[in-house]
Amino acid sequence: MKRAIIILALLAFGASVYAHPAADLEATYSVQNKTLNISFTHSVKDPADHFIQGVEVRLNDVMIISQVCSAQDTATGGSFVYRIPNLKKNDTIRVTLICNKTGKKSATMVLK
Repeated sequence: MKRAIIILALLAFGASVYAHPAADLEATYSVQNKTLNISFTHSVKDPADHFIQGVEVRLNDVMIISQVCSAQDTATGGSFVYRIPNLKKNDTIRVTLICNKTGKKSATMVLK
């Protein structure tokens, strides 16, 4: 029994080594185009199996975008573009990317 528990623990640890959140997340807002541009680095072997599954965008702590994805652009990462009109100075945008295996990566920006 003790041996089975140790084996299960090692398997769980091994799986978590390969699962990880995005390594890098960059979010910018274009006032001219009224678009939020998100790019991320998330290096994986198979972007159809291990990918950024969820995107959440909060404006002043209110969820305004929630997207579920079934794959990421490439094995190294990807990008998203959202049109968000009527933002104003000092609005706070928080972007969170959620890995389908494990982990989250967030970035916050205040419009100037």
